[in-house]
Amino acid sequence: GVLAPLECLPAPDGSPRYILIDALDEALLLQPGKLTIVDLLAPRLDRFPGWVRIVATTRKDPEISLRLEHLRAREIDAQDPRNLEDLELFIRRRLAEPGLAEQLERADLGSDAVCEILRAKSEGNFLYVQRSLEGIERETHSLAELDRLPPGLGSLYQSSFERLFASRDAFEPAKRLLEVLIAAKEPLPEAMLGEASGLETQEELPGLLHDLSVFVHSLIRDHGEECYTLFHRSIADWLTDTRRRGGAYSVNPRRGHERLAELCWKAYRRGPVSMAPYALAHLPAHLIAAERWIDVEAVLTDLEFVESRCKSGLVGKLRADYMEALDRLPGSRDRSSERSRQQEILVAYGRELVAFGSDQN
Repeated sequence: GVLAPLECLPAPDGSPRYILIDALDEALLLQPGKLTIVDLLAPRLDRFPGWVRIVATTRKDPEISLRLEHLRAREIDAQDPRNLEDLELFIRRRLAEPGLAEQLERADLGSDAVCEILRAKSEGNFLYVQRSLEGIERETHSLAELDRLPPGLGSLYQSSFERLFASRDAFEPAKRLLEVLIAAKEPLPEAMLGEASGLETQEELPGLLHDLSVFVHSLIRDHGEECYTLFHRSIADWLTDTRRRGGAYSVNPRRGHERLAELCWKAYRRGPVSMAPYALAHLPAHLIAAERWIDVEAVLTDLEFVESRCKSGLVGKLRADYMEALDRLPGSRDRSSERSRQQEILVAYGRELVAFGSDQN
């Protein structure tokens, strides 16, 4: 889809042309074993025409570094004067927009003062500035108290959650919602979020989505349905950081997998043929993450389920699920010191499908 058309084009006059790819590490959030842009790029970079250049960004992720270790990498210093200049331009442009400009006038503040404070607090981080300004727009932060913003992205998240949820009890409904959003393999519609989290969908869930709108992104999928996902990977990283485990705003992603596994399992019990696309695509992954091994065996040895996935074009995902199940499935059960018959079947299916996939590659 990209290489073939490029090969047919004549080299343009003048300087090379560039393809910019932002945040390669975000691709790794996809289901393990599923093809990502990193997988596509790594073995094919030498096939691009000589007049095409690729500039890509990523956070320091070891998997990205390993896959693309032969490429030149430059680390962006947040304190580089050029980065700080870009940051200031971004702040001034945002402050000139109607919503923020009105607040600036009401607070009797000049844009120079706001720029100076945000530059210092952000430590050169664009996301910090973006989150702060969005918080001011939604009036979760005040321009008059801008100098009280905590420095650093993690501190900003902490401060924001403290404003939204004054206690553990107040955070509990949001915690259930965030568990599901973190575990979800793709953006989820409101109805699924409500059913998985157990939140009432007329007032409770919409109210939480509104409160968390700085952190939760709404988008319209191809079929016109509004779906929700976390705005940025750093939010999930902060919420699930093991160093904060047990804290007031700590979230356990396994609970989200357990909730989604149960939701998808109910759909499976009604029959694989009638399963919704999300449940059909991601049930095994959630069962594996929830360590529901007997159910993993049942699903991946159910020929009707396997056939339904294949008919939906999910052979690659099916292969990935077998590989992950075989890698993580315990070797025995309390009920027997030997592998169960289902496990034997699963191993046989998995080996055949993995071999088939390798032949196709």
